Parts: sequence; C-alpha cells; structure tokens
Amino acid sequence: MNNSETFSECEKKVLIICGLLKITKNKNVQKKTILKKFPQKYQEQGKKAIDSLLKRGYLAFYRKPDNLQVTPRGRNVTFKFAEEEKSNLYPDLNILFVV
Repeated sequence: MNNSETFSECEKKVLIICGLLKITKNKNVQKKTILKKFPQKYQEQGKKAIDSLLKRGYLAFYRKPDNLQVTPRGRNVTFKFAEEEKSNLYPDLNILFVV
C-alpha cells in the first residue's frame, strides 16, 4: 500500500470484511454479502465504498457483475486491515494464551 493511499471509514470496513472472509482472486463474494455486514443506515455508503474500490483497482468483478474478487493489489491491504482489526478486537488474547 502506498503511503499516499487513504481510505474512508466505509472503504476500510469493506476491505476488513473482505480480509476476514479471506476473499482472493479465486474466492469471490457477492455484493449483498458484504452489505449484510453493514448496519442498515450505512447501506448506501457501503455501496458507494464498493464502487470506489472497484474504480481504484482494489476490487474487481468475477464473472458476474454482482460477484467481487480482491485484486492482488488489494489483497495486501485487506490482510493488513484484517490483522489490525483482529488485534484491536482481542488485545488481551496473548495474555490468556501465556497463562
């Protein structure tokens, strides 16, 4: 990821969802599956975020216009954001494993 690349909160959420679902170029996901993870009041922003990521080259269509895949460029970013999300979600998990 370039240092000049910035993402909105909704774009980050879409990339985190793709990272947690382990979406690759061979494993795809439908738009509605990603949008199910958004609260109802953010559905429209989620659609705009997906379109923005498609235009920027982080997501791509897979066979059908409703199916999405993560491009190799986006794969690095999704893994990074997903790992950050996991570490923020369970910050004290390492302590439990040590004890």
